[in-house]
This record gives sequence, structure tokens and C-alpha cells, in this order.
Amino acid sequence: VRASQRKGVVIKKVPFDKHFADIYYDQLKDVFAKQNTKPFYSLEKIYDLVDAFKDKQDRVLAMEAFAPDAHCIATVFSFGFGEWAYYIGAASYREYQKYLPNEALFYAFIEHWNVLISPIRKIKMFVFFLFLIFKKGCHKIYLLRHQVIVDFVKRIFSSIKSICFVIIVFQYA
Repeated sequence: VRASQRKGVVIKKVPFDKHFADIYYDQLKDVFAKQNTKPFYSLEKIYDLVDAFKDKQDRVLAMEAFAPDAHCIATVFSFGFGEWAYYIGAASYREYQKYLPNEALFYAFIEHWNVLISPIRKIKMFVFFLFLIFKKGCHKIYLLRHQVIVDFVKRIFSSIKSICFVIIVFQYA
């Protein structure tokens, strides 16, 4: 997190609206392009989420990471309610990975739901949705170092009792 700050990354909370959805989806297409695939859901699905939560902005967190040149290089959105927080969507442009925007957004996500929103009744359950896509015939599944995430989160935020990973695997031809 400090490394991304030293590199000039700035994290900003933004409204969860269609403008955010457009930026997020453009970055998501770049993420999938790395594996020569396309996102498995459409921009309209993100618009549906925006519409569903337009009157519940306190349950949605949308953030953008900006490079030193003020260009948006990564986005994340999540939902939270009660003692639960859901890490739903994150995307970034590959060419800006050297700024470590995803790490800074991840930390800001945890800090938001655990400290800023609920200082007395802290979040006890984080749910991470991980979508893994593999080429057909590929039998190696690389789990995203989930134990590193678990150790990091529990070390920094002692109130968290459970962390759940929902891993969905897609296979393409």
C-alpha cells in the first residue's frame, strides 16, 4: 500500500453510477484481453446493479485509483451490509500495474468497511468472489495465494472472524 502511495497513486471514492460502470467495464475488457477472452457478463449487467443500488448508496463502495497524471488506472466496487462485506468487482489497465493500484484499492476496501463505516460493530465476514478462466484442456488451477490475503487481512484487522472465497472457474475453447 505504501509503495503505491510512493508511486503517486491516489484512491478516491466515487458514486456507483453508470459513468463508473463504463470505466470499470473498459478496464475489465483489458483484464480479459490478456487471456484473449471477453468478460462473461455485459455492461448492461453492471448498469442493472447500478439501478438496483441507486437508493442504497450506503451499501455500495465504488473507488478509483489514479496514476500521478490523474488518469484512472483501476476500479473496484463492493457491497456491504451489517457485518458482511462482499468484494465483487475489480479491474485495472495492465500497462499501469507498476503503480500497484489493485493493492491500494484492496486495502481501501477493507479499511472502508471495517473502520470507517462500522467503528463499533466491525465487519466480521469478508466474501471474495474470484473468477478464474482457463483455456479448455488446461488442468492446472492456480489458486490466487488466498492464504496470503487471509493472513494479511487478519493481521491488520483483528475483528474479522471469517473470510470466504467463492471461486468460480470458467473454461473456454
